[in-house]
Amino acid sequence: PAPDARTAYRALHQAMAAGLVRACHDLSDGGLAVAVAEMCLGGRSGAAISIGDAPASGAASRAATATLFGETNGCLLAEVMPASAADFERIMAGSPLARIGSTNDSGRLELSAGGESSAIQVDDMARAFSGARSQR
Repeated sequence: PAPDARTAYRALHQAMAAGLVRACHDLSDGGLAVAVAEMCLGGRSGAAISIGDAPASGAASRAATATLFGETNGCLLAEVMPASAADFERIMAGSPLARIGSTNDSGRLELSAGGESSAIQVDDMARAFSGARSQR
């Protein structure tokens, strides 16, 4: 059965109201990789992400590029503290959900997909973002 967006958003609101969600970002503009990068920039933190378990619509063999950069309206990326994960998962039960990684203090964004991995320093992303913004 297709996920019920209204039920999922109400559950997410409940989790947020309970203080279980540290940050949340939609995947509608640039997809998962862009959302993770923007969250790292906003929090000045690192992250290690593996999309092997990310829920995807359509065929299970969906390309890693599509999973990383596909703009998926209605999908959200939530940061939840490890101590709150069980409560978050209980509240979100019935909605598509997967743990795809964790935040850390490494100062690097590490993405793994299809047996390959890539990493970039958050400071380098910030400089690139600031440079692109100043050229507009």
